[in-house]
Amino acid sequence: MKKVTMNAPSIYIFLIFATRILYIFGRITVLRESLLHENKIKLLCVSEDDESALVWNYDLNENSFAKKQNYKFHEVNKLPNTEIDCKMNANESCLESWTKSNWLLTDSMKTPMSPVYDQRWEEFEEHQYLEKRFNPVYIKSINLQFTTTLKLSFSVRASRDVHLYICNGSNYEKVLCYWIILGGWANTLSVLRKCKSGVPPPGQYSRDWQCRNPVDSFKYDVLSPRFWKTFLIEWNSTATHRTITVYSADYNNRMLTYSDKINPGTQTFRMFIKPDTLMLLRFHIYDFLYTTVENAVLTSPAFQVYNRYICLQLLVGLCAECDAHITLQNNGKVLETVKVEGSSNPVIYSWPKWQFVKIDRYISKTDYNPHDKVIIQLVPNLNRWVSNPLWAVANVRRCQSKTLRKSVLISDFNKKKSDPYGTTETCQKLLYDRDKIVNLLNVKPKFSSNLCDY
Repeated sequence: MKKVTMNAPSIYIFLIFATRILYIFGRITVLRESLLHENKIKLLCVSEDDESALVWNYDLNENSFAKKQNYKFHEVNKLPNTEIDCKMNANESCLESWTKSNWLLTDSMKTPMSPVYDQRWEEFEEHQYLEKRFNPVYIKSINLQFTTTLKLSFSVRASRDVHLYICNGSNYEKVLCYWIILGGWANTLSVLRKCKSGVPPPGQYSRDWQCRNPVDSFKYDVLSPRFWKTFLIEWNSTATHRTITVYSADYNNRMLTYSDKINPGTQTFRMFIKPDTLMLLRFHIYDFLYTTVENAVLTSPAFQVYNRYICLQLLVGLCAECDAHITLQNNGKVLETVKVEGSSNPVIYSWPKWQFVKIDRYISKTDYNPHDKVIIQLVPNLNRWVSNPLWAVANVRRCQSKTLRKSVLISDFNKKKSDPYGTTETCQKLLYDRDKIVNLLNVKPKFSSNLCDY
């Protein structure tokens, strides 16, 4: 077994769960320990570091969030940054060392992508609505403007009634609005309404018959107060029609859609948010590198390989018709080739989709020279013709074969019949294939008091 430098409690975790965590991709485990003398519960969430996002989900109330913020996840035995590590966003200078002809830096508002479920998700700004609001909120920091085309992803935690107003002006009670209700009627029904003369005040009915009667509806419990759910809004306005579509990313389902006949001319709409209960919201807004040119080669800076083992991981975004060939090269010799296919995981919405790529191998004795350096090269290709191809790259970094991420949370002990373990927190792992959620109904038994220590 490869020697690692860790404190005693961390080694204890590794020894107990080596067969359960280290060798099962994407596995997530929660351990619990009672601190009865403090009337507290100590929780440890551990997962393989496969680039997936991790988050603690507390009770949706103001007291919980006042006590439990900033419980972030961190890597066990984190590698120091190397010359190849690059998140590829506007705040880093590492992109200057990449050869990137026809590759440009953009953001998800200008260049829409499918939802993010990797560690970038943990960095998205969290908007907290911890009390019922009678007036909708316009988020100035995002400044959502709907003109001709806009695609937007967001994640939300709420028990019911997430109201979104997309309105032709700031006076949402007087102007044309499209009113989206997610999880209304006790989280049993979602609807889309067109309100020509504005959205009525809370508790009042509109005189507009079309505003009272949905243009589309979807019956399902799409929200959860304990888990994050992700949605997509697609807005497309032409000279004659304006189309709105709402998707559920979790169920890969087109929930709501409406095409409205309009008069020629460009109009600008704004989106307002009206939570009818406690709610948390994260918009998927971030930077990345992209190209629309086939065969536009992207080349990394040369980096040193200090032994025969090499481990690299990166995020690749592809349209359904797009592939990417990634090679590791040493003095022009190809050491490894990976083909990433855009059509491997189709979704109901046609947005380019992110994928996690890991290159994990040993260089042969004949190919390895400790004095040589290695480069990564990515070549975009089409598997069939399309008019609007897109390739994207983000978060390139060196990795280890098997590493963990963890977070320790201290919670108040609250013994209830519905809560046999004394706490209701859950640890959620967001995956590109399917989320994993662990709560205390399937945790492992208690262990020694030093298990969760740093």
